[in-house]
Amino acid sequence: MHFNNSRAIIIIGLFVILSIALPVSAVTYNYDSNNRMLSADYGEGQVYYYQYDAVGNLRGITEGLQILSTTPENGAVGIAVYGDISAVFNTAIALGISDFQNETVDGFVYDPPVETSTIRILDENNFELSCSASIDNNILTVVPGTPLDAGKTYRVIIPADLVTSFQYTEMTLAGDYEFSFTTASAAEAATKERIPENSITDITSE
Repeated sequence: MHFNNSRAIIIIGLFVILSIALPVSAVTYNYDSNNRMLSADYGEGQVYYYQYDAVGNLRGITEGLQILSTTPENGAVGIAVYGDISAVFNTAIALGISDFQNETVDGFVYDPPVETSTIRILDENNFELSCSASIDNNILTVVPGTPLDAGKTYRVIIPADLVTSFQYTEMTLAGDYEFSFTTASAAEAATKERIPENSITDITSE
């Protein structure tokens, strides 16, 4: 009996120690209008985002704010000198460097102007191009102020603090994000049709 009591005391003691060392925190889940899980917040900055394809199948789960893809893709060649540049994030984003009040619908950001002084487009001689940008849900679109030159390599740099997660405004990219691409030569460009500019409906004007 004495052995059993001692064993019980030890088990209770271990349970208390583990309860103190490993506190259980509530997990906050966020869902969209179709009841699909968008994020799971485990506290202390540990947030997982869920991505779905066009028909609603789970495509992937990512932690923290990340860029999933860019247009053009990093290292792409033969890119037309016209057209927008964009980055797709793993969740809806908001401005991280401005006091601008974003227009929202159903919790998402739609086409606010972006302070673009820190978004950089550099050619192979480090000449910086002017640009403008907009946010549509989880897509950051950058529009060069002038057509790109044919046969040149360009770098696009998105600063870490340019945007934040729309839901968790303290969450930014882990570091500056950079990608590059090369435009088509003059001969190639002459045979390419102009890429239609990215059309985003500005719901704020309706």
